Amino acid sequence: MISDRQRDILYKTIRVYVETAEPVSSLHLAEEVASSPATIRHELSELTRLGLLTQPHISSGRVPTERGYRLLVNEVLLEEDGAEAVEPESNPFQMARRLAELSSSLILSLFPKEELFVKEGWERLISEPEFASRESTLQLIEFLHDLELGLKRARADSFSVFIGEENPFSRVRSFSVITASWRGGMVALVGPTRMEYERNIGLMKALMA
Repeated sequence: MISDRQRDILYKTIRVYVETAEPVSSLHLAEEVASSPATIRHELSELTRLGLLTQPHISSGRVPTERGYRLLVNEVLLEEDGAEAVEPESNPFQMARRLAELSSSLILSLFPKEELFVKEGWERLISEPEFASRESTLQLIEFLHDLELGLKRARADSFSVFIGEENPFSRVRSFSVITASWRGGMVALVGPTRMEYERNIGLMKALMA
């Protein structure tokens, strides 16, 4: 278990990192947290020891680990009122396009009965700094191919969040996926592990409502 102050610092570190894609320093957090810089540094060290944050370089700030993201996601999933207010769409193409716009993520939709596969948001996803290299883009292509096959085998009534290494779809473990059922098919929201989980989970919950 972590303290309320540690949870506050962890979640604010995640929020800042998701926004900036840069390691988060104690100086940055001092503007967000009602604690002294020394206390913040101590708690960051403790969160790092617990495996919830990591420090890419000894002189840099902190970055959330997959365990840190999972702690946040588990709490978001427990919230009963977490669904976003989203205008419903009846057309699968419009639904995927709308979700891609709202989440800035890539949306894959598979409808086996109609033999329909919809993909939206590719341009938004590859504009993220995680995909600056050719290798990362090729990994994404491989992952999406494996994910498409995995969605064909997924339960049609499921809602799941897979973070990085947790994903069961591919040997490529650099991405996060939120899956939900919709009108007899499956919808997957794909992004880097540096994802706005709270908002995206809310969007996917609204899809199933």
